Amino acid sequence: MADVICFYCNKKFDRTKEAYEIVYGKRYAHKKCFNQVENLQTFLKQKMGQYYSYQKIRNHINKLTKDGYELNDICETMHWWYEIKKGDPSKSNGGIGIFSFVYPDFLIYKESQEKKSLINKNKQLDDFVDTTPIEVEIKPTPVRRPRIRLFNFE
Repeated sequence: MADVICFYCNKKFDRTKEAYEIVYGKRYAHKKCFNQVENLQTFLKQKMGQYYSYQKIRNHINKLTKDGYELNDICETMHWWYEIKKGDPSKSNGGIGIFSFVYPDFLIYKESQEKKSLINKNKQLDDFVDTTPIEVEIKPTPVRRPRIRLFNFE
């Protein structure tokens, strides 16, 4: 039995039975947690550009997971904030401290998306698409005549 604590989610797991990654030294993480954090960091590095601060983001992730937020929620919220809401990365100060402020709005957005998907779940594509053919008449392009020069200054 090799019980270890995940570096990211702080949950115990048996590393002989579950897939894991070595974060550094003798610190282990679930394979899923490790991949989520790596994906989040590459996404944030791409979106924030010069404003990206690895240490601030690492500290924010640790603080948020200790406060009880799931890594999946953090990833989805930051994707929503930068991809859909087009949040300004220059105001982030290199971290993800905005998470606690935008998370309630993200939950409202997520709930509305789930409602929409439930409504449209049983509908067929034919219900939305009009299948009647549309006839389009394409007019020929007019032929331009060469311009007549009235004066020749040569």
